[in-house]
Amino acid sequence: MIHLQRTVPGWLEAVSLLPDKSCVKAVDQVQAFEQVKAINPNLATCLRHFYDRGQIFGGTYAENKQKARDFFATFIDGTFMEYAKYVDYIEEWNEYLANSQTPEEVADRVRWATACADVWDSEYRVQPELEHIRLVLCNTAVGNWIDRDFAIVASNYDAVIGYHPYTLWQNGVRWGEDEFDTEVWDTQDWYYLSGLWDTMEHDWGIKVDWLFTEAGPFESAVDGWRSSNCLGGDRDKYVNAVRDWIYDVRLTPAYKEGRVKGFNLFTTGRASDTWKHFWTEQPELNMLAEMVAHEWFTPEPPIEPPVEPPEPEPCHGAPREQYKREYWVLSGTMTPMQEEWVFNLARQNKITVGWSYDDAGIGDLDIKKAVLWNIADDLKQAFTDWFNENYPGVTIEFRQTPDTSRQIIDIVEDLPSHPEKSYSKRPLSGITTLVIHHTVSPPDRSIESIAAYHVNTRDWPGIGYHYVISDDGTIYQTNYLETKSYHAGTNAPGDENAYTVGIALQGDFTHDPPPQAQLDATKWLVGNLNDMFGGMEVVPHKYVSGASTACPGATWEEWFEYISED
Repeated sequence: MIHLQRTVPGWLEAVSLLPDKSCVKAVDQVQAFEQVKAINPNLATCLRHFYDRGQIFGGTYAENKQKARDFFATFIDGTFMEYAKYVDYIEEWNEYLANSQTPEEVADRVRWATACADVWDSEYRVQPELEHIRLVLCNTAVGNWIDRDFAIVASNYDAVIGYHPYTLWQNGVRWGEDEFDTEVWDTQDWYYLSGLWDTMEHDWGIKVDWLFTEAGPFESAVDGWRSSNCLGGDRDKYVNAVRDWIYDVRLTPAYKEGRVKGFNLFTTGRASDTWKHFWTEQPELNMLAEMVAHEWFTPEPPIEPPVEPPEPEPCHGAPREQYKREYWVLSGTMTPMQEEWVFNLARQNKITVGWSYDDAGIGDLDIKKAVLWNIADDLKQAFTDWFNENYPGVTIEFRQTPDTSRQIIDIVEDLPSHPEKSYSKRPLSGITTLVIHHTVSPPDRSIESIAAYHVNTRDWPGIGYHYVISDDGTIYQTNYLETKSYHAGTNAPGDENAYTVGIALQGDFTHDPPPQAQLDATKWLVGNLNDMFGGMEVVPHKYVSGASTACPGATWEEWFEYISED
């Protein structure tokens, strides 16, 4: 959380308030890390060496490796080695990427980052005193795109991607906040600035570790939280602005998977009047540290799997109305991410969710259905016997949450829809088949455009597909599963839309098969839907009864077995 340009009175008190794994960064003050680790050895530390010789790019790979050696030699000296055991991360050059750069300029910078990571990995981390220290690449200014090749470098060399996800606040209002009536995560600031790193990772299709080596509210390059253009120096607003951003970060896959390694609020210490509107000292340091201790890391509760079904609770009087419905039970083995997935699916389908097996049984036993999530195979018979004994007549179904290593992006409410028509609903229990389509249109055609075509030209209530998968493997949910959409045709002879899910791959696969990233994502989605519903049949659109189409393209036999096999 702390970004030390200079030490200030009370900074160590703030350090003592930080939770484990929070990050303290210093500029050319490696000695400070000994004090940090003495307070809490579980805090992370990051060193930046201020390198004022011009960041010059170009040259061969060998020349770049020599530049990297020269750079490291400017601060990896005897003093550094004395304190190396207190250092977790070091940064290479700072803020050298810009959206205005040509492909050739980007390639020069990739070559530099590769050479830098190579030298650090092969010439420095081989030393026992330095093997624990990871290199931070790029340290890119907010709003600028990082090329996918940097993510490949980071993955190959166990490096971390550095980004500066400042949040844009203008006169006390976060950019775009007043244009939405939902959550802070829906602001323009998140999509274009402070959360752009999350978008980049989805686009790359590569998971990396992140370290936010600079962060905080800003209005311009020199207007930070103390500026009247930003937050006017209001400490409470400053703390709340950082809290807002933390809430955003905690929704991302990178955070949930432990790949966000910390952040540093720019800046502590009065190194230059240029940054006077960013100065963070006391008492705001303590205020921020206390907030971070409460908000940044939320440890998951210990998981204790059930040993045996619980004893039934006595039931007195008539059952409550909601007990007549289908009821989903979450098991004690589920992680918060798995629980969140089930809750979202239940919300879409208006199904009651809870942790009580009795609640799942109480009601009209002849029509009640209990869906038990994530029960171990060796316990399923015990739960079945328990329900048969205590709630005979209740239908029991076991389901597993899907693999959550990928994200499905919900854009259902964002797509064009008919002003007067709407699709009908269907029970999830009736879904038996997955139908694979191709969109025929170019892979870069927007999903909004496809939906507009279905609505405006075909006069459908909305887009026909339930999922659309882009050529880079991003999965979008475009209809909820309970929606009986028209992907199999408006007049499917056997009402095929009632029991099928439409999955569309963006592109035209008449002559060439889909790219591997798209096939991998499709295979993952098919597997998850199989886990959810069990024993799903997977068919190309052309095999749907009554269909007269070549969809999903003449190449389908080359790749269809791959996406549909277990």
